[in-house]
Amino acid sequence: MRTLGLVTSLLAIGCSSKPTPQPAAGSGSGSATPSDAAVANAAQRIPASEPIELPKLSGKPPAKTSKPHSKAEQEALASLEFKGFVRDLRRLEPLEVRQHITQRPRIDVQVNVIPCKPCVPMQLDKWQASTLKSLLPTPLRNQPDLQFEVGETELGGAKLIYTYELGQYAGPDETGEQRRQYTDAYVLYFNDGVNQLRVTSKYVDDALPSKEHMARVVPREDLEKMGKALFDSYAQAWGN
Repeated sequence: MRTLGLVTSLLAIGCSSKPTPQPAAGSGSGSATPSDAAVANAAQRIPASEPIELPKLSGKPPAKTSKPHSKAEQEALASLEFKGFVRDLRRLEPLEVRQHITQRPRIDVQVNVIPCKPCVPMQLDKWQASTLKSLLPTPLRNQPDLQFEVGETELGGAKLIYTYELGQYAGPDETGEQRRQYTDAYVLYFNDGVNQLRVTSKYVDDALPSKEHMARVVPREDLEKMGKALFDSYAQAWGN
């Protein structure tokens, strides 16, 4: 098992209001309406959390799939469990399962397995031209300081596409309701021309004073390591 130590000694996450994750696929966004004082209180110091044990990387490319997954195959994928995580099956067909870490700061790893016809080729320019950014809530994605990156990465010799999102917005949403929207998320995409595997590791804890606070509490590197570790486990198990 690989060990992941989250940087939680910098800030406390003690706000009483909790974020409500947006339902948009692939988005690590959340929104909430805590008071400014409550958000400010989230910047108190707390002791560091215990390191998280992650599955060891296999070093292999994703297993091959030749057809959409059957119900039995989806049930087998949905049953995967990991030490330090709580499994939450949200939907079986197509598969959506969330793995929550059992300590703070709260992080979700959301896994989606879906048939894709047509599948977007695993070429960076094709993904850069897609509408991935549109999955974020409108006010948040329009912020001039939003960090949104689309790039290539590698795992077990296979090419993956990733996005990294970091941003925060406080103000009226599209309906005029006051919202605090924020995202600190790393998303991995892979398809083999038949099925797509998407793994989103994202901060889902209380609102913090700024996006820089979120990035210190849960750094991009931690989200990437967590996402790749669970991605590899599902990618090795999804063959048919």
